Amino acid sequence: MSSRLASLFLRRTMSIRRFVANGHRALCIGLVAVLVAFVLQAASQGQAVPSQRSLAPKATVFLADPQLGVVGAYQSAGQTLYFEARSPEGSTEMSARLLDAVGRTIAISGHSMDRVWRENTSFDAASAAHSLSIAGTLPADLAYALDATVFAREIAAISALASAAAKAPAPSTAAITIDSAAANLASPNESDAAAAISYDIAAANGLNSERDAQGNLNTTYHGILAETFVEYFPDAPNEDGTVGLTEVSARLRSPDGMSLIQQLGGDDIPVGWDLDVFRAAPTTTTGALQRAIEAGAAIRAAALMERFPSIATPQETEAISHLAAALRDDSLLPNPAATQTSGSVSPDSCPIFNCVFQTNVQVWRKPLVVQFLAEHSGSIVRHWYSTNYGLSFVFDYETVYCNHGTCPRARGMTHTCTYLGPILTYYRYPPHARIKSSPGIGQMHSCWGTPYHLDSGFLPWDHPGHNCNDDTWTQVRAIRGESEGPNSHRCNDWALDDYAPGCNS
Repeated sequence: MSSRLASLFLRRTMSIRRFVANGHRALCIGLVAVLVAFVLQAASQGQAVPSQRSLAPKATVFLADPQLGVVGAYQSAGQTLYFEARSPEGSTEMSARLLDAVGRTIAISGHSMDRVWRENTSFDAASAAHSLSIAGTLPADLAYALDATVFAREIAAISALASAAAKAPAPSTAAITIDSAAANLASPNESDAAAAISYDIAAANGLNSERDAQGNLNTTYHGILAETFVEYFPDAPNEDGTVGLTEVSARLRSPDGMSLIQQLGGDDIPVGWDLDVFRAAPTTTTGALQRAIEAGAAIRAAALMERFPSIATPQETEAISHLAAALRDDSLLPNPAATQTSGSVSPDSCPIFNCVFQTNVQVWRKPLVVQFLAEHSGSIVRHWYSTNYGLSFVFDYETVYCNHGTCPRARGMTHTCTYLGPILTYYRYPPHARIKSSPGIGQMHSCWGTPYHLDSGFLPWDHPGHNCNDDTWTQVRAIRGESEGPNSHRCNDWALDDYAPGCNS
């Protein structure tokens, strides 16, 4: 029976596609009760938080997840070397890479992650040499930092790459490619699947979920808090023209109480969330490693919430899983300055040592054939800060704006463009206000000065009004430093505004 159940789990893991962004592996959902009961006793000895297993303090694991891969950092002799191993969604072909202290890829093995990992080719030979100087001793420490019964393939790929990179001639212009490191890994089998199940079940014991007096979901996991806020508008239109709109907001908070990421379903900002969504600067400037540890725990919490039955609704689970997908891509590794700056000149006059905050915005879209509307759009606004005077940037937090419809990263949504803002002494974010009258009461953002209508207020009986594309346009303008008021221009222009805006609109 054990063999049959493990095989079933492995087949489900390979087939389900939950994450839509490039490079994501599926989050396995709906584990049947009989499977949980079968492996629970065997899992009782497992570790819930793998990053705390390490017996060697030099290796710090941010994320160790059977489906989402391994990410961490190795520190020795005053140098830092980041490492990562993962397979893309729906595949068992693993790739591994090493990164320097500011997040540039310096050695890579395998090609399954090329679309993501080779997108940024910035390179610094001196920095690479410093980090690779400690690569030779990484394998010994990595063996203590990870559970070899669950992550044998990841350990093998990273260790082989580190050993080979340490012996190779120092790279001068680009990352070393050593395909042999990940070429001969054993294929995952039923025993591996069973070990992964046991590992996840042991970790899931750390999840605690409840609903507050208003019915909002609150789930804790080793200091991480996942929250949702759901609103239903019976008379509001959906993207397909039907009536009855549900908007789900969600967020993942770090142990210090600040949000790592939040999703806003519509114009409303849940009570008490506004200070998190629109903080002008980091409340604390932790180093890259501490922020990554927190983000890794948040990703694990979200993954486990999706894989195991809970009191969360399918819509709440989906929202949390989208946030985990975003954190997996954006928060675990530092970003080198070369990938953060847009070439634009800061309008502020300030010493360079003080210009350490940066905001960027992504536009996501999907085609629609409904009424007068041709596209739905949303955005993602990210905030970064530097602790080394702009050499590299640490992820602080991000906000996903669904703009009354399908959220960025959800099925059907496509990433259209990204605007990288200048380095400033503060963060930029969309307009927002606390209002006490129509169209809504409470904290609202973007086009909060006019009500939502699918036709953007084009029809006389719907005017004034705005739609999703007006919200997205306003969000992009704000991050570009060209803000319009919430009741002006695109938020109240008598136009259909039926297409998603660009990042230079």
